[in-house]
Amino acid sequence: MNITMTYGAYKNQDTKSDDLKIFFAFSNKQFDEGLRKLNERHNADLTEKDICAAGFGMYGIKDDITEFFRRIREKNEKIPELFTPQTVYNYEYDNHECGYTCDDYEAIKNVMDIYGAEAAQGVKRKHACATIGELAPNFDGL
Repeated sequence: MNITMTYGAYKNQDTKSDDLKIFFAFSNKQFDEGLRKLNERHNADLTEKDICAAGFGMYGIKDDITEFFRRIREKNEKIPELFTPQTVYNYEYDNHECGYTCDDYEAIKNVMDIYGAEAAQGVKRKHACATIGELAPNFDGL
C-alpha cells in the first residue's frame, strides 16, 4: 500500500542534521550544553571561538550551517513536484489562522513564494482581502 504524505507532514519533517556540527540554544546554559554534546557526538574539541551564530538560535561551524540551509532549500524545491498550489494554500490558510483573521495574505503569499503569482491566480481562495495583482507589486518572487 502506497501512503502519500500530506503537505503538512512534509513541511514539518525535521531536516536531518545529526551528521552536522550544529546545535540550537536560547540561553548561555543551553549554548554550553549544546557545544559539549556536539563535541561528544562528533568526537571533536571545538571551542566557542570555532562556533558561528546562524540566527534562529542555531550555532555551529560555518560549513555545516551552510549545508543545513542547503538541505532546507533542497526540500523546499521539491514542494511543487509533490503538492498542488491549492493543497499548499489550504494548509497554510489553517496554519496561519486565516479563518480567524478573515485575511488569507499569509496563505496566498506562501503559494506565490513557491509557485509564483500566475499559479496563485488559480487557487480557490476563502478570504481574499487583496487580489493577486494587488499583492504582486510587493511580491519578491516576481
